[in-house]
Amino acid sequence: MKKFISALTAASLLISALFLQGCLPASYSQTRRGPAMWIVEDKNGARSYLFGSQHVNKSGDVFPLPDVVEDAFLYCDALAVEYDIIAEEERQAAFSEQERLEYEASFTYPDGQTVKDHVPEQLYEKMSAYVNAAMIRSGVEEGYRGEYDKYSTAMWYSLLESIQTASEGYSVEYGVDRYFLNKARGSGVEILEVESDADQLR
Repeated sequence: MKKFISALTAASLLISALFLQGCLPASYSQTRRGPAMWIVEDKNGARSYLFGSQHVNKSGDVFPLPDVVEDAFLYCDALAVEYDIIAEEERQAAFSEQERLEYEASFTYPDGQTVKDHVPEQLYEKMSAYVNAAMIRSGVEEGYRGEYDKYSTAMWYSLLESIQTASEGYSVEYGVDRYFLNKARGSGVEILEVESDADQLR
């Protein structure tokens, strides 16, 4: 369950942004070719780079990224991401049973309520059938047993999105944010979080 929650949380949004703070010269980005990367500069010449990020890809073949992006990272002091998904996965892996229950309470219904109390019956039947088919395809022989009924509608949205993304061959393991987070960890670049997993759950 913990691994599933981590993957689900990481895949909750497919597009976000990375901020790279560094000191590449202004002429550099004007003469190099690559994907769209925006530059913000203050009156003192301090520069930040804004680069779109995909949380999922089909393989690691997309890396390394074009030189203009890789070099921008190389010269940067800090990497700002939506939130540090690797640190969050490590945090969840170390949960005590009580912490796990408290975490799950942030995206489940209280007082015995289920998603069936919040969506039309026909929609619920379609949702649960879709998840059931996905579980059987992934080797969970017993299929859907109602364990997700306690999930809020927002978490159901993420669940269905995650299943569809995976069925198309995409994985969070090849996300652009994860790629740069690993590079930052390996090179001592400071990691800054724009928000947190808790912010997203709220």
